Amino acid sequence: MARKPRFTWPPSGDEKKQFHAEVAAPAAILQALGADIEVGRSEGSGTALGATAEALEEWLRARASGMGGLVAGGARSWNQPQLIMAARGLVFGDWGDAAELMAMQAGRIPGQGAAQWLDGEEPRSTDYDPFRWAAELVFASDRAPAEMRADAREVLRRQLGLALLGAVQWTDQGDDFRNARGELWYRGPTLSPVGERSPKTSNPDQVGLFCRFALGAADLCDREGFAGAVADLVGADLLIEPQILSPFDDPNLALKLLGTAKVFGEFRFVEYPEGRLTYRPKQLNPNTPSALWSWADHATRRQTRGFPFDPSLKNRGEGAPRSVGCGIEDGEIVARSTDDKWTARFKLPTSTPLWSIVVDEQGARFESGGGPVPKPVDPPVDPPPPTPEIDLEALVAAVIALGAQDDQTLPAVALVRAEQWQKASEAVAGMMVPIRNQTLRDELAVRLGKLAVDG
Repeated sequence: MARKPRFTWPPSGDEKKQFHAEVAAPAAILQALGADIEVGRSEGSGTALGATAEALEEWLRARASGMGGLVAGGARSWNQPQLIMAARGLVFGDWGDAAELMAMQAGRIPGQGAAQWLDGEEPRSTDYDPFRWAAELVFASDRAPAEMRADAREVLRRQLGLALLGAVQWTDQGDDFRNARGELWYRGPTLSPVGERSPKTSNPDQVGLFCRFALGAADLCDREGFAGAVADLVGADLLIEPQILSPFDDPNLALKLLGTAKVFGEFRFVEYPEGRLTYRPKQLNPNTPSALWSWADHATRRQTRGFPFDPSLKNRGEGAPRSVGCGIEDGEIVARSTDDKWTARFKLPTSTPLWSIVVDEQGARFESGGGPVPKPVDPPVDPPPPTPEIDLEALVAAVIALGAQDDQTLPAVALVRAEQWQKASEAVAGMMVPIRNQTLRDELAVRLGKLAVDG
């Protein structure tokens, strides 16, 4: 079995970040679940004053458990609000918007704004998947209200489906999973690192949770952190039928799990006889550099990643290089950034692919080698809720979040408040917004126009 970790808050080295959401919220979750965690240490340990159980609770009490930023988009983090919702739910019984967000992400009710996409504007992330999956495990557990559990479990199935498309059943035999003595600290399937804000080649919590979800195995990873501890404490189990011994050979299973899920941007998965190619044509969130392609070689059992940045640097902040895309050129998969020195190339096999799949803002589908997408696995059985009333303030917030100048934003807001939907739709459609928000602008304009038709 995996080693049961002992935690401290704040962790050593993170004293200055003790009230960052990704440090404090996990501490509150672990404490509420009864993990082995020491909250607050003596002044002599070097911990900043105020690191106490009372200070942690005070911080959490001041947080909001809404999803407004997630719906409005604008490259907002999709892990921090969910961590806070899970923490506040466990500590105060305030689950905020978690039930509605899970229903949107599960596809049971229409998604609003960026919530129409699985994980909003940052799908698949070696950095953030463990945080999000852990929060969703809490929402799916018996600690959460019964009405959100089925939806949260469906969201986890969708997460597993997207991860499965880039996963291979063998363990990478390179250095990523080896300790200083050359021994493997992980012995499970290898996941693709391709995603938004994905600078790592591997994350122990991510692969540990994946093994629990896909194989029902908790003993394939010797390093366990926050997410693995949450999985143990809430009793995470298989998300697929246990009789499926190898979920990696047939992509139809991944498509069943994904169901109607859509993602921001585009992922492509191509299976050759020699290995599996995963790539993302564009990195859409510039905050953290990402691996834009990976090649999993079946013969050597090695995975290579296309990371067009200097791996010794954080590549963040003013003047940092930016991704300029990824694609297949003359038989090579090529990822580029504004620093040409780190262009990442790999010569692909000349064999005919066995299948290829695209997952984008329209959903998941075969491009070659497969049939129609089957029905989702185990859809939630809860009846759909009644159609919600129009939330004017949410629509106003969505208009403001587009980031246009006041001379365009204020008239559009006034039209929304007056419920002049057709004029509001036309005003939004003509707004000059940042490039990253143009898709959101167009979708909001369509949504407002639909209100005019429905009215």
